[in-house]
Amino acid sequence: MNSSVSRHLKAPVRQAKTQTQRKSKILQVKYPEDYRFRCSKCSYSGTNLSYLNQHLRTHSSEKPYRCEYCPAMFRFLGGLNQHRRTHTGERPFLYELFNK
Repeated sequence: MNSSVSRHLKAPVRQAKTQTQRKSKILQVKYPEDYRFRCSKCSYSGTNLSYLNQHLRTHSSEKPYRCEYCPAMFRFLGGLNQHRRTHTGERPFLYELFNK
């Protein structure tokens, strides 16, 4: 038998992890300080470049999200979504009990 094949046959069999186990492992990762993305204008630091890019909008006048109903503009999509409800009347967080 080929030595590489026999080596693989002797290797211990690992049980496959479930998706929940994989996610919990990912959440436990501790990033060293040198893996953090730092803001050059304040003490903010984060582990994700997209979070830093979003944070940088707090220091600028950039407002990339525009309301389609009025001239209002927002730095963050969440702000636009909340504002949009003033035009549409949508109230997604009311319980059925209160709608009676």
